Amino acid sequence: SMESVQESNWEGAIPVLISLAETSLSTPTAPEPLHAMLYRQTFLHIGLSFVIRRLHKFAPPSFHSPIILREEDYDDGAVATRQESTAKRKEQSGLPVCWFEDDATQRPLRWHVWVGVLYDLHNHPSEKLPWRIRLHFNNYPSKQILPLSAGRVQEEVRGVYQNSLKQAV
Repeated sequence: SMESVQESNWEGAIPVLISLAETSLSTPTAPEPLHAMLYRQTFLHIGLSFVIRRLHKFAPPSFHSPIILREEDYDDGAVATRQESTAKRKEQSGLPVCWFEDDATQRPLRWHVWVGVLYDLHNHPSEKLPWRIRLHFNNYPSKQILPLSAGRVQEEVRGVYQNSLKQAV
């Protein structure tokens, strides 16, 4: 029925494997790729914000921009007090400017297009899941994808989301 098709599309998720690009690496060894499930109805920067935060610490210091840290982002296993966590959030804001690349086609992924549409555009039927994506913190391809402002990444993505909802209505 039409309802079951709509429900499966709305609840549909795509397994992804995200790795850090070698050009965005400051250590001799790359961190392990991270697995995630992305809803088709989200944007990359929103659905993968935890990946961006986690892999950002492996980028060279020159690429570091302020980011929000959450209690679950601390690696030492110690739980930060709520006061420390709140203080860190106040002094740091937004996500760093970054971009994603389809591993198979080596083409940048547009941040303002839904994940489901991106997957359908870049996926070849012969390729197996998970969808392999590379994360970059440098060499932003502003001639190929819309630019993002430092410190305003989340606001810009949310603005595009709200505008798409307005257009749909």
